[in-house]
Amino acid sequence: MLFILACVLAYLLGSIPFGLIYGKLLAKKDIRKVGSGNIGATNAFRLGGSRLALLTLFSDIGKGMLAIYLAEALGTLSCDMYYVALMAIVGHIFPVWLHFKGGKGIATAFSVIFMLSPFCALNLAAIWGGVFWQYRLSSLASIVASASFIILAMIYDVWFPFALLVSGMLLYAHRENIQSILQGKEVRIV
Repeated sequence: MLFILACVLAYLLGSIPFGLIYGKLLAKKDIRKVGSGNIGATNAFRLGGSRLALLTLFSDIGKGMLAIYLAEALGTLSCDMYYVALMAIVGHIFPVWLHFKGGKGIATAFSVIFMLSPFCALNLAAIWGGVFWQYRLSSLASIVASASFIILAMIYDVWFPFALLVSGMLLYAHRENIQSILQGKEVRIV
């Protein structure tokens, strides 16, 4: 019963749309009507600059970490943490509050992966950073890191079905970006 509660709490935490909340509070605008329309940190940067982006980024990271901490406090078994982590990511990408149209899930996925396998997460962050530094495309960096998670999961002994599901969800969330990159229309961040 506590495991189900941990999963529900993880989903609800994951579904808090910090980019939307901060956009309305600080920039007095709906982030979904700016730039890509996404509620994540990259679009928050477009809406309100680095302050809004960092606030959104760290809040999205924090909600994933909090989901894992609460699950641990509820006595969730370590083998069940992957389900809790997955629910936090699902909550971010498919939040009930926004009619299941949320963010891309990168920051929240990073945070739960970090809680489960810090070295794997740090390698993913390095991959993301390297691709972003080279191409100045947040979406491309996220796509490459998401795909790399499958390989890194095998190296760092992360439960493989979890890695497949997370990578699949993140790539699905970036489907429009993939098409835009292939067409040469993706907007760079300078």
